Amino acid sequence: MSNRPHIINGDEVFVKRALPRLTASIPERLIVTNRLILQDPYPQDKTLLQNYFRKYGRIKKIDLENGIIDYEDYDDVDRVLLARPHYIRDEEISVTKYSPAEQQEDSDNHHHHQRSHRRHRSKHHNHNEQSERIIRFSKHSGAQQNHLDNTAFGQEMMNHNGKKEQEDEEEEVEDGETNDSSIRYEQLEEQFQEYKQAKEIEICSLRMDLEHTKQQLADLTQEKLDLLIKKQQLFHNELTLRLFPERISMQTQTIDDLYQSPSEHSNKKRKLSLSPSINREFDYYS
Repeated sequence: MSNRPHIINGDEVFVKRALPRLTASIPERLIVTNRLILQDPYPQDKTLLQNYFRKYGRIKKIDLENGIIDYEDYDDVDRVLLARPHYIRDEEISVTKYSPAEQQEDSDNHHHHQRSHRRHRSKHHNHNEQSERIIRFSKHSGAQQNHLDNTAFGQEMMNHNGKKEQEDEEEEVEDGETNDSSIRYEQLEEQFQEYKQAKEIEICSLRMDLEHTKQQLADLTQEKLDLLIKKQQLFHNELTLRLFPERISMQTQTIDDLYQSPSEHSNKKRKLSLSPSINREFDYYS
């Protein structure tokens, strides 16, 4: 397909890329057109559509209002159909060939349209113009040998131009894939930055809540510890009073005796001798 036009005995042989029966309808297999139809819904971004579909061929025009993409060659449209399904930003884009509803063109009109289209493309390639002049000259030449030589030379030129065109198409496909990858990478990077920023804010908020909770827990623990110490002191004092009430009274009495006269102190000692246990306590503190 990339080496068209094909000439046999001075006559052009029309060729067309075949579409599989299972994945293409009958009109798609039969119609020859350079117009691709986008079925709703499809992105309304012209640059996005061009970056994606240009890897299948040279695009002449994109009509977002009517959902139309015009390629320079009808073979590019078939190439798009063979590569279905198509996804842009994870959404499937349905495509089909343009099918004229009111105009019924016969095969001669199709051939004429394709020859006119190729002549339009040949304006951008000086080598193609030279090849066409050689082919036209060979058709009107009366000498069979000149006809064969010119045909061979023209075929060689077309092969050379076809290889060059194929290399250009491959470069365009690679550029399109690179652009698609760059766009996808930028989108993922933007999503990652947004997600990262949201998580950083969430982590900061959780850290503040954690510090506040730790401080509250420390204050509550200190309050409980102080209360426990006070309760232990009160319990100790009450236990001492219950276990040793006589000792506490004796200590108080001894302190009072220190300020009494010697005679009174002797009388008090004699009275205390009546109770051995009390006497022992008194001797211990005297």
